[in-house]
Amino acid sequence: MSWSAKQSITKRLLVTVLGLLCIQVCCVTGMEVEQRPLVESVLEGASPTLQCNFSTSATSVQWFRQDPGGHLVHLFYIPSGTKHNGRLNSTTVTKERHSSLYIFSSQTTDSAIYFCAVKPHCSIDTCCRCTNSQLGLAPPPATSRSGGHDPAIAWLTTPWLSWSPSLVLQIWDFGPYRPFST
Repeated sequence: MSWSAKQSITKRLLVTVLGLLCIQVCCVTGMEVEQRPLVESVLEGASPTLQCNFSTSATSVQWFRQDPGGHLVHLFYIPSGTKHNGRLNSTTVTKERHSSLYIFSSQTTDSAIYFCAVKPHCSIDTCCRCTNSQLGLAPPPATSRSGGHDPAIAWLTTPWLSWSPSLVLQIWDFGPYRPFST
């Protein structure tokens, strides 16, 4: 194959990839994703439920966790229905625009920042207007600390998912001493 033929193939491939990237970036919508509660602090052994609500219809929800100073760990990919993974259980009802993450019999090692990410249901007619003037790759996840012993909070941006800012879960182990028990 000649040099000019290789260049032509490379150009076509590059144009195709850039076109697909533009479509994904242009399809970013104003979907709002909200998690409740924002901060949850429970005693070890409790079974907290974390909620994720989103403003428009979605094709799937993903749940992640991040230990302080650690990498994101993927927990679930759920188009709809319920999935189980050890002591974790997640349910997504896309028509009702919500997902939940249930942690059965929590342990101190479950203390982390939890994220839900929602992939919006998009069609050319509904949300791809290609009016986004900020074309380009999304930045990598960034972490900022708010001082002291506060946990790190990460804001994530991707062209095809809407992320909730964060949900912090702290599990406390008081051993035999339970200061809040009656």
